[in-house]
Amino acid sequence: MRIKQVVPLVLAGFLGVFLVQNYPVVKIRFLFWSVQASLAIILLVIFLAGVLAGWSVFSIRRR
Repeated sequence: MRIKQVVPLVLAGFLGVFLVQNYPVVKIRFLFWSVQASLAIILLVIFLAGVLAGWSVFSIRRR
């Protein structure tokens, strides 16, 4: 197998392990809002928000 085929499979395996280990529902409270969701989903949303923030800062500074 090529490295381009192995890397996505390994990353998918890590993602599967991560999701299984972080399935419990947690409650997040911020000011007046409260959200209950799986810990894995919350971490994914926070990660994507960070990626979006970093990408927007990078694109603004590049102009």
